Amino acid sequence: MVVLHVARRTKYCPYKRSEDDSVDNDWLDICSLLWDIYFYQGAAPPSDEEILNAFADCLGSAVQEFAENDSIAGADSKSGRPHLILVLDKHAQQIPWECMPCIRDYPVSRVPSISFLQERILAMKTAPMRDTSGSSSNDNVPGVHVSGKQAFFVLNPEGDLHRTQANFEAYLRSAATWNGVVGRRPMNNECEHGLASSDIFLYFGHGGAESYISRSQIRALDRCAVALLLGCSSGQLKLAGEYDALGTATDYLVGGCPALVGNLWDVGDKDIDRFAASMLHAWGLNRYSTESIALKLDCERNPSAPEQPVSLAEAVCLARKACRMSYLTGAAPVVYGIPAYLT
Repeated sequence: MVVLHVARRTKYCPYKRSEDDSVDNDWLDICSLLWDIYFYQGAAPPSDEEILNAFADCLGSAVQEFAENDSIAGADSKSGRPHLILVLDKHAQQIPWECMPCIRDYPVSRVPSISFLQERILAMKTAPMRDTSGSSSNDNVPGVHVSGKQAFFVLNPEGDLHRTQANFEAYLRSAATWNGVVGRRPMNNECEHGLASSDIFLYFGHGGAESYISRSQIRALDRCAVALLLGCSSGQLKLAGEYDALGTATDYLVGGCPALVGNLWDVGDKDIDRFAASMLHAWGLNRYSTESIALKLDCERNPSAPEQPVSLAEAVCLARKACRMSYLTGAAPVVYGIPAYLT
């Protein structure tokens, strides 16, 4: 896997600019937005345009070097595309870097710091997730390997997402080994037990299930499932002054979650349902259910299932194309953690 560290300290270096001025202008707009974020948090503004251009050159060179480096292609991905991990500081994490054209087709995940990444990798090596499929998960692809047979779901807990419930209820209930709740609020410790005893946690509701399991409960878990949190702003980290940004995603990472899908901002139920259906299909969870998802997807937008198993991050990458607003709803979901594969 490849790690790209985006933080305050940057060494400037030139890179070859595109012949298309519009591409350069878009990139400068992104870098200007990032610098504005730092400025509003108390950082000194650039003294002249040359400093901003140098900053754009340096950041662009790092991304372009990754995109053009053929030697790393297929090094750790079953699909032949390397996995990119972004280490973003509390300001840079507000931008959906995953949707930049140069890396939009790559599986990308993010972590808040190098120490989080180290801890996840060590936990992966010392305490792998349970595998009940009968097949060995000790292959050459680095990442966590989880069983698709062990899943817990929470669907429409507040009872107001009728369309989402109609789309996914039959699909979720038909999996013989899956457990969960539909159309009601989870009882005490149901979510906690689902996270601790299952390999996959599916949440279709508002937010990131904060109303049903407290931050302290999540952080105190000895073991945590891969979490797919499809509610509004479930992956958003909020600034806390001089301290690191905090949010539901960091709580899950502290609790031992190896990989998490969350949304950076609020999303509409129709488009995020399309994304969720496509992601579950691409990741391979469909084979554990006897019923199909009721939602009909646009064949042109919905990618076909890959021939080889792919990581959760790559499934998210493929599913962005299913959204009709691919740069609004499609840009909201991000992956935290390390690559996660189904066994």
